Amino acid sequence: MEYLYCPNCRKMTGHKRALGWGTLFGAAFTLGASTAAIPFYPKRCIVCGRKSTDEDPESSQFGPYQTADEESQSGSESLVMDTKKCPVCAETIKLEAIKCRFCGEKFDPDEVARMVAEIRNEDSFENRVLCSDGNCIGIIGPDGRCKECGKPYKPDAH
Repeated sequence: MEYLYCPNCRKMTGHKRALGWGTLFGAAFTLGASTAAIPFYPKRCIVCGRKSTDEDPESSQFGPYQTADEESQSGSESLVMDTKKCPVCAETIKLEAIKCRFCGEKFDPDEVARMVAEIRNEDSFENRVLCSDGNCIGIIGPDGRCKECGKPYKPDAH
């Protein structure tokens, strides 16, 4: 048995090749010839049964250890705006969370509601600033750059 990271279980678990009734019937039907394919069967997690992958969980684009910096590099801008870092354990959690799922730290519900309203208000229609490039239809993000073309905002360009 081999110990690998299972993205479904989100932990290191044992992985092995699963031999079932199909393997037994296939071997009987082909007079044992199908047993030559057993080394090529995918290894599966012994907890959830998901096929194992050889990728490192920290380098995985969809792993649980993804940071806000990695999310913004992958182009998921709205996902970054909907997350925050826990001040205790520094893990990325949802913006609306009132309890950290990693360390159990509880947040003031009124403070969380105020922060969510503040962030949502930044994206409201009235507060949008259009891109100064005449060929782009994007809006300027909090970093001062267009979310579509990436050019910095120039107020005198219109």
